[in-house]
Amino acid sequence: MGRSVWVFRLVGVMIWQSAPDRLQFVMSRSDVYSRNRDVFQHRKPIGHCKLRFASTIRGGAARLDIFRAEALFELEFADAPLRLKVICHALDDTLIVEADRDLQQAE
Repeated sequence: MGRSVWVFRLVGVMIWQSAPDRLQFVMSRSDVYSRNRDVFQHRKPIGHCKLRFASTIRGGAARLDIFRAEALFELEFADAPLRLKVICHALDDTLIVEADRDLQQAE
């Protein structure tokens, strides 16, 4: 690991495949809430980003490690597999996305 690294400030993140060629990240904080009295108070997203790849994700696997606060992805592409490690830091509101090879496109 360690080829491509991105760092974002946050507390929580949701990650999913939003299109055949991308992963989407939605970030939130535990202290940002909706104050609308007409609906249940809930956490509000504070931002998002997308990782768009040069080719379609053909398959893969994901593993969530709660103890280490990290998500591990093994994604399959036509040219080569890609491993991603996504870490939410416990003491600093930081999300780290680490890839095992260089990525050319990110949104």
